[in-house]
Amino acid sequence: NLPKSLEYVEESLFLNLKNLKEINIHPDNLYYQSINGVLYSKDFKELITYPQAKDDNEFIFPKDILEIRAKAFCHQKYLKKIILKI
Repeated sequence: NLPKSLEYVEESLFLNLKNLKEINIHPDNLYYQSINGVLYSKDFKELITYPQAKDDNEFIFPKDILEIRAKAFCHQKYLKKIILKI
């Protein structure tokens, strides 16, 4: 669980959290939001990270995403399919 006061997430923050199944952030955070355990920017334009141990085998990108952090899917265990809808 991430606090309301969090202002910036480093790319390496989640790299060694191999058992992380979901990320939750306080709903009043000004910079980030979490939907179904996935961390996004507050404006929903950037996917920050997809938890390594999230046990879904498919992920459908929300249509508003414009940017994906370089290590957003690093070490992902279960994801087999990523779907982009244009």
